[in-house]
Amino acid sequence: MRRIARGIGWIGLAGLLAAGLWLVAAVATDRLLEAGIAELRRAGWEVDLSHLETNGFPGRLETEIADLRAATPLRDVVWQSADLRLNHALLSLGRVEIAPDPAASLLLFPVRLDASAARAEMAVRPLPPFAVREIRVLLDGLTARHVAGPALILSEGRSALTEVEPGRYAADLRISDARVEGLDVPPISLFTVEGALGFDAPWTAMGALPAPTTLTVDTATLQWGASRFTAEGELRVDENGLLSGRLDMVLEEWRDFLDQALAAGLLTPQGHSQFGIQARLLAELSDGPDRIEAPLVMENGRVFLGPFPLGPAPQLQRQ
Repeated sequence: MRRIARGIGWIGLAGLLAAGLWLVAAVATDRLLEAGIAELRRAGWEVDLSHLETNGFPGRLETEIADLRAATPLRDVVWQSADLRLNHALLSLGRVEIAPDPAASLLLFPVRLDASAARAEMAVRPLPPFAVREIRVLLDGLTARHVAGPALILSEGRSALTEVEPGRYAADLRISDARVEGLDVPPISLFTVEGALGFDAPWTAMGALPAPTTLTVDTATLQWGASRFTAEGELRVDENGLLSGRLDMVLEEWRDFLDQALAAGLLTPQGHSQFGIQARLLAELSDGPDRIEAPLVMENGRVFLGPFPLGPAPQLQRQ
């Protein structure tokens, strides 16, 4: 009887210790999230929510964040989710599943993104400031709607960032079956990018996003109807957000590409005619009349396709 009583006592003690461990971890999770939100607010972000609580006893930490709205200081990136869930096993160090509700949306001005189903997984280092080691995002039924134009509907999207060294991440993006809403044009059957992103500091789970410094494209592929576009190269971002660098590009069946861009509203009739003239000249310098091989060069604040100027270079907004 004593042995039985002793065994029951040890089981009870183990249960109390497990409950205490879970309670400490749950409270710490809430405090860390609250500290991260406070840090974003100090950096100029607008973050609002109505409720934050961690449950999931005994083996998991399941955090529910209700009515979340987060906006960057320039308000050009806004994420809203009425019911955001952050889940991870109690003993897993730094791997979190992120599940927003189906009505969640992301505004990347001037484009709003909505998905019928969205899932993400983030791996971070187990100690503050919780440097990000990996992010994976899976989107189904994604709609990208421009504020002044038609929507692009994608059946599936996959992306991943994996740390290769502090501040530099291998990047992988894959989108399939993208079509323009309401237009009779072929879908973009495949769009993939493999490369790397560089930032001026490592990403962390607590604090504002670091500024991008480099974009390396090992290979990018776009299949649209009969046309096929590929590119590789590297772009740099200076302290003012101005892009510079070079992408070596190949466009096969360029006439189909321009016709589809016109039908999709991406080109005006005047732009279609102008690019058609330039494309014919570039094709004469390439390997075949239906193929264009030309560098896209950004330098001194301007963009050039081969010898032709296209306009000012893109400039990223710094937060």
